Amino acid sequence: MEDPILSDAREWLAANPSESVAAASRIFKVSKSTLQSSITRLNRVRVGRGGQNKLLTATQTKALKEWITTQYKQGLGATKQMTLAATKPISQHRVEAQDESVLEEWFSKYHDFVNTQNIQPDCIWNMDETGFQIGIPGGEKVIVPRGVTELYTGSPENRTSITIIEAVSASGVATPPILIVPGKVHMEAWYHRSLIGTEQVLLLESGYTNDQLAIEWLTHFISHTQSTPTSTSTTKLLLLDSHSSHRTPEFRLLAAEHNILLYAFPSHLTHILQPLDVRVFQPYKHWHREAVHTAIRNFDLEYNLRSFIRDLPIIREQTFKPLTITHAFRKAGVWPIDCSIALTKQRKYSKPAPTLPEAVPTSFQESKEQLQHWKAKLPVLLSSPSRQRYTNWVTGTEAVLAHSQLQELDLSILRRQVEKHKNRGRNSRSRLQIGGALTVDEARALQTEKAERAAEKEAAKEARIARQATNQARKQLHRAGIEARKQERLRKKRVKALQKAGNPIPLQDQDPIPDPEAESESESGRNGGGSGSDDQFEYENYE
Repeated sequence: MEDPILSDAREWLAANPSESVAAASRIFKVSKSTLQSSITRLNRVRVGRGGQNKLLTATQTKALKEWITTQYKQGLGATKQMTLAATKPISQHRVEAQDESVLEEWFSKYHDFVNTQNIQPDCIWNMDETGFQIGIPGGEKVIVPRGVTELYTGSPENRTSITIIEAVSASGVATPPILIVPGKVHMEAWYHRSLIGTEQVLLLESGYTNDQLAIEWLTHFISHTQSTPTSTSTTKLLLLDSHSSHRTPEFRLLAAEHNILLYAFPSHLTHILQPLDVRVFQPYKHWHREAVHTAIRNFDLEYNLRSFIRDLPIIREQTFKPLTITHAFRKAGVWPIDCSIALTKQRKYSKPAPTLPEAVPTSFQESKEQLQHWKAKLPVLLSSPSRQRYTNWVTGTEAVLAHSQLQELDLSILRRQVEKHKNRGRNSRSRLQIGGALTVDEARALQTEKAERAAEKEAAKEARIARQATNQARKQLHRAGIEARKQERLRKKRVKALQKAGNPIPLQDQDPIPDPEAESESESGRNGGGSGSDDQFEYENYE
């Protein structure tokens, strides 16, 4: 707590500004340096910590937000220092297929179909395939000594990929899997004693096609779900994707013979609707990685297909739990049937809805559109003098926009030339010749010929762009000139009528309205370009 004498001394100095600190120290019997330090501390301007950290201005903050929004709309995302949202890869077809009406229509038909057929949850099945890269475990978080930032662990060199077909029901039951293994011979080591015995292994190169694999799986499914041709009380609904192998006559006929109704998901929406994709395959891959890590810790560094099949029963036991399966159907909205769950999930993948254009124009085109919009609306609200001044302003602004558009064209051409010059010295992967022998002189001749063709093509492209922009600017000048000449004719008519009546001419009608088209042509004539003719325009189709 501060000494009260110091406070009294400061108050006395404030009341007597002509007195010195030394005089106050003698009067109040305090140290001169202590009193001076107390006064200095109170007068010091306090600033927040982190003074070296530059804060963004309001304009910079707005620009940064707009840039992040643009990155988000383009599907790129800003860097992790700016946002905490992590990106997840998704097929472009799936991004473009996020149409809510398609999802709502599918759910409506699906709901009616299930109710009409009186399908129970234990008869609603979903099948799909997933791939595994046998010896790729991925990274994991471990505890290391202080100061260690990275830890490299041994990883199996095996890169074999296999496919597993799984089927689950809405009641939480899973059928034994089918493994599709690359090879021509069934190896004895694959059939480990840890297997249950109902699994089935198919070889990819044993003559099977995709259609035949689908038939083999459906036969396997029928045998493990007791689907019989005679019992209509156990009609099963099989939800699957729209792969061509699921639409063959043989596949459909075999399903119909065993009271299995096929119902396909909409294209590119299985990541939202298919229970196996929504909640099952992700933990499936997780427990596979854990099995590989466990094997590595047990010095099984040659984790191969035999090791994977050995661990498969444990992996499936941890994955295909009844609660996990039923939760997957619920999260997909397939059972219980709930379209709102799928719609909520779909909106995470959808592109942001387009927003209405801002009032502040950001391009020449937006400026022209808004100028034409207000050009038609404002004059009727203005008085006669203000209306004339507004018309002159609009005419001049249109001319400035046209000239500015041409200047932007020149700048874009200059930027392309600078970028081309910067890239000239970089290594190129362009081809000169496919096969055969080639001497250095012949290669240089081909390079020269190729460079000439590229230069001609680039020059033609730039000329076309310049010609189109010039024609567009001339059209705009022409329209502005027509409007200016029209207003000038109306002004002359008003002046003539006032003179004939002997009335004074208003100030706003004394000066002629400038014609931006004529001024532009006269300026071009002085610079040695243009013919000065109103009709010598080159129009092109911009559609």
